[in-house]
Amino acid sequence: MEAANPVEDVQDDDVMDGADEPLETLSREETLQAIHALLFTSDRPVSADRLVEILGDTDREMVETLLAELAAQIEAAGLPYTLREIAGGYQLT
Repeated sequence: MEAANPVEDVQDDDVMDGADEPLETLSREETLQAIHALLFTSDRPVSADRLVEILGDTDREMVETLLAELAAQIEAAGLPYTLREIAGGYQLT
């Protein structure tokens, strides 16, 4: 008797169900930290629309609000860089 192969029993539709949904929704603080990390590691300005696309589970209005909060946090903390709007995007300089 041949053993069943569970991989062969999975249908393509089963694998693709929910593929466009984020695996986990980030909290507001986690989203702010993710934006900070993305900007910190980027060597060029990142647009709000691109951040929305990367994050996947937030909208442009929220990203712009978080960018303003991040700019204020960076300034208040006295970090050696600032968040600036440059060339249609945002960059830490």
